[in-house]
Amino acid sequence: MKPLKLIISFILGINGLPLASDADDLPPSNPPSPVHYGIVVTGSELLEGEYADAHIAFITKTLHPLGYHCIRACIAGDEAGELVSALKFAAQETQLVMITGGLGPTPNDITRETLSDFTGIPLQEQPQVMAEMESRFHTARPDLRENLRRQTRVPVSGDFLRNPHGTAVGLVYFWGKRLLVALPGPPKELRPMVQNELVPFLTRRFGTTPPGATLTLRFAGLGQSAIAEAIQRNVHLPPGVFISSQFEGGRVDFTFTCPGKASVEAAGLKRVETEVMKVLGDFIYANDPSSLEDQIIRKLRERNGRLSVIEIGTGGRVAASLSRARNTVPVMAGSWTAPSFREMMDLLGIATPAEITATNLQPTLAALSQTAAQRSKANYMVLSVADPDPRPDAGQFWIATGYTNALTFQSLRVSQSSEILSDQFSTQVMTLVYRQLRSIPTPGKDE
Repeated sequence: MKPLKLIISFILGINGLPLASDADDLPPSNPPSPVHYGIVVTGSELLEGEYADAHIAFITKTLHPLGYHCIRACIAGDEAGELVSALKFAAQETQLVMITGGLGPTPNDITRETLSDFTGIPLQEQPQVMAEMESRFHTARPDLRENLRRQTRVPVSGDFLRNPHGTAVGLVYFWGKRLLVALPGPPKELRPMVQNELVPFLTRRFGTTPPGATLTLRFAGLGQSAIAEAIQRNVHLPPGVFISSQFEGGRVDFTFTCPGKASVEAAGLKRVETEVMKVLGDFIYANDPSSLEDQIIRKLRERNGRLSVIEIGTGGRVAASLSRARNTVPVMAGSWTAPSFREMMDLLGIATPAEITATNLQPTLAALSQTAAQRSKANYMVLSVADPDPRPDAGQFWIATGYTNALTFQSLRVSQSSEILSDQFSTQVMTLVYRQLRSIPTPGKDE
């Protein structure tokens, strides 16, 4: 056997707890609260640095407000010995263990069989799952490929969780006094299964703590640790408030949860929001699920704005980001993308200067903006342009935003030019646009 590859991401109270080996009675319907659980994320590609894990953050963020406390979590490779070692670790002092990944049709998807061997609970084809598999592939049972039939096998002592988004159902093993729950690895399958299948199942089995009141504040332009430090120093939190945070693509969500009576706790969280706004209001773009792009589109709609985007050397990333916002049709007038100034000037039919320099850069961008605005009938422009003459510390960009007769030019530097393909670059541009829209008056209305 290869050496164990195990990454511990969160450990509390590691005391040896004998592991059950026989299938005893099911867990009581009302065990002491909170429910302690462990998570095992499988995937050798995670250990090799190909991808970053996001399952642990999603599961804990979903379950913690309901009274489920994760006391340990780890990542294990795609080998039976590694998974078994991880399961033994995660099962210590827990009533529930969740395993993600390894339920698919390929040879290295070993979770199903490994859990069966580990718990001593056999697998059998489940008629309902088999019927859904036959319907999905329009194939009768005898003609289904073996790797598909394998995914219809569920624990004899257990249950399964439906998966409308894939072929691998979730598996529940009734293992002694514990539950082992195996979830599919792809996020588009795991996340809806957790929300729509696992949470109701756990509620029936263990019960849940009333979620009470919840407040989510969405930040851009400031790092996760800086936000946490500012909240710790300046915000008085009511007793019992649980704070969770999530970082992605340069944006940070902080969620404040008060278990209990929602009407009472909501007032306390409103005071929290007021205090956080006083300290960090410049970096908050929403207190609801709307995205940064949603907020930009909303502010433009309030101002009767029509938006066009010009991108040179940024691969259309900004326009693609904005197009994912809700209700873009009344606002988005058009976009132009080109690899260089010359191609963009040709595209818009503007005479190209012999050379783009620091002296004529802004007038050139203004000319591009005016022409694009006239063609698209836009009154608000966003230009994202790679510096035509980058210095040795490459990664210099020019961002021009504003109404066509009052563009604001700002430089933007990223650590590497390849980062223009990342969500962080789009977030930086969106943050500049949002802050400007928040601060400038609406022409003919607010002036």
